Amino acid sequence: MGSVLSARLSDVETNPILVEFYQQRRLSETIIIPLDRRNGVVDVLELHYLFPISVAELEHLELIGPVLAGCWEGRSLGLFSDALLAGSRAIRKSQVSEEILSVENPFRLSRAEYRVCLLLSRGLNNKAVLSELSITMATLRTHLGNIYAKTGATSQSELVHMLLVSQSARNIHRIGTSDVA
Repeated sequence: MGSVLSARLSDVETNPILVEFYQQRRLSETIIIPLDRRNGVVDVLELHYLFPISVAELEHLELIGPVLAGCWEGRSLGLFSDALLAGSRAIRKSQVSEEILSVENPFRLSRAEYRVCLLLSRGLNNKAVLSELSITMATLRTHLGNIYAKTGATSQSELVHMLLVSQSARNIHRIGTSDVA
């Protein structure tokens, strides 16, 4: 673990799949550093270069390879993702009754994220959202990823459900308050 393995296009000429991989991405060299092996699975760090790396760069990688492997081996499995999920669960539990699209903006959505949620709550599909906002699919995916992280939604269907539930709760509240007045 931690050793540096190097491969260039000339090293993989016998494998048509790797040749195609290198050519499509215009790669010159790949460095692979094995970090850990558990249960028959090897975790590796792959570095892809457009130009051949120098001897000095390779020496630097050989110095840090064992350090990276040592850090990887000593890591706490799932610590980062557990912390992220715990934060989203805490937000979800504490703000479940709050509207995603309320004026108070309890989920701290950006203006673009708010617009995406607004269009989804109106029943627009992804194609219509792209057209309405004049954005690319990659941009929409970025916005959706940010929205999921902020609201605790795990999918677009769950997000739409959350939007519709909060919208119907708002409508019920309005009906209830207008009857009282």
